[in-house]
Amino acid sequence: MVNPESLVAVDRPRIRSPWSLHGSRLHDVTSAGATTAHILHSRQLTLTGPRPPQIEAVTRDVTHVTITIRGNDLGFLASVIKVGALGRLGRVRRTSDADGAALVSSLISIVDGVRRRAPGARVLLVDYLTLIGDTPAADLPFPYRETEAMRETERRLQESTRRAADKSGADLVAVSQTSRNHGIAASESWVAGWEIWVPWSGRPLPFHPNALGMRHIADEVLTHCRA
Repeated sequence: MVNPESLVAVDRPRIRSPWSLHGSRLHDVTSAGATTAHILHSRQLTLTGPRPPQIEAVTRDVTHVTITIRGNDLGFLASVIKVGALGRLGRVRRTSDADGAALVSSLISIVDGVRRRAPGARVLLVDYLTLIGDTPAADLPFPYRETEAMRETERRLQESTRRAADKSGADLVAVSQTSRNHGIAASESWVAGWEIWVPWSGRPLPFHPNALGMRHIADEVLTHCRA
């Protein structure tokens, strides 16, 4: 069983208290809205002030690093939120094979950057919980054309993360697969639905992981780290 002494979570608030139950120290530098640039080289302006590039938190003694990224580079959930709010007036950004190739390249660059800073660290690429999956468009609260565009981008993110893990040698934590029955239309959804979000309310952003989803992701990461 792996008992990591220090773990850094990069992008997206994913892993919380379960690490403290396993004798680990979690340095959480995740931030909603982060892009690849905010991990590698750019400061991010947030509601609580500017944040340095997340990779600066990776030191030589770090044993595990989790990474979930690129949805924001594509404006994926931001455009889903827009469609949730505007209905037929909203539009989802269309993505292409070139976007998928860029995703693979940027993820590999992040993995390489982590390994330069912490050569002994185990790097885990954690993909996104299922939002749309195979759910028929008629069962979803979005216009049909936008639903199919969301579905295509979701699949492209999943496939590109898998390819990046294969090419870089990083671990893949495919929560997209283990959450397939818990998308936005499920009776037990692991992602939040549409509602007006209030900062510091303690509630998740629309279409982001809810408490059940966060717990599932943490459990899946812990399972991989024990292997």
